[in-house]
Amino acid sequence: MERQIRVLKPMLNFFAGRVIDNLVVVQLTGAVDARINELITQGGTPVVYANHQGHPDGIALAQVSSYLQGRYNLPGLAAILASSMSSGQQGAQLKAVYDLLVEAGRKRGLEPIPFTRRKDEERYGMDRQTARELRPLGEKIREGYGLALLPEGSIQGGRHPEGMGIEDIYGMQKVNGGGLITFFELANRWSQAGKTFFLPVALEGSFRIMQSLEGEVAGETGEPKLTRRGKWSLFLAALGIPFGRLKIKATLLTPFTEKEIRGDLGDDWRRDDEGFNAYAMRKLLSALPHAAWGDYRLIDDVT
Repeated sequence: MERQIRVLKPMLNFFAGRVIDNLVVVQLTGAVDARINELITQGGTPVVYANHQGHPDGIALAQVSSYLQGRYNLPGLAAILASSMSSGQQGAQLKAVYDLLVEAGRKRGLEPIPFTRRKDEERYGMDRQTARELRPLGEKIREGYGLALLPEGSIQGGRHPEGMGIEDIYGMQKVNGGGLITFFELANRWSQAGKTFFLPVALEGSFRIMQSLEGEVAGETGEPKLTRRGKWSLFLAALGIPFGRLKIKATLLTPFTEKEIRGDLGDDWRRDDEGFNAYAMRKLLSALPHAAWGDYRLIDDVT
């Protein structure tokens, strides 16, 4: 049996890689491309952050990592992922998809860093050991990797209210706490040049591929399941068939440095988690449909 698994594994990894390559479209403007290249050439370490519409966002991050790896000679991205996903607490189907795709993601430079969220402690009784869990992240950043995270920490933005259609999603959720700032500071400390910058990435479409049970409104009590079209899309993507499948769009947006943050928010920006989180997440709105704006729909100062 073990021999059969060893024989099948390279083939499974091949088709998993095709899923990543064919399911995600990375897009950006020439100006954004030039700015990213400039910052990385100067020794900058990107902190990639994105909105979170569903568990397939990990597939999108793998393709973003592959793009950065090939275009700018970056080793890849170390991605903060929920430990409860890789360990199976969030559901058997999700773990099966994760196990299938994780090695293909690594080949594209995406190194998963399992991290226990506070709500995983409460929901699953998991033991949170922050220093130990973040040690591999520090090692990867010292090797030249960038950092990737989904600061909402929840797929609630990709859910839909009870009785509504799949397109009627809640949209982006307010980011609480100082995670974005903390990870920026950690990356700055661990990177060789100490020139960390933020790279916003707008993700659109993953909620159509995998959803929690219909009608699950608050919290995440329902196990995530592939939708009918999601299963079909994975199958078509694995075979390389270029039509009839859903897509996840990953739009790379204008990166920004601490100098630009200070110019916009002042020298004390690190002391205002709420203000900085709103500032950072609003940068994603220009590449997302209005239905995906969520808690930011009523903000009237978006430019």
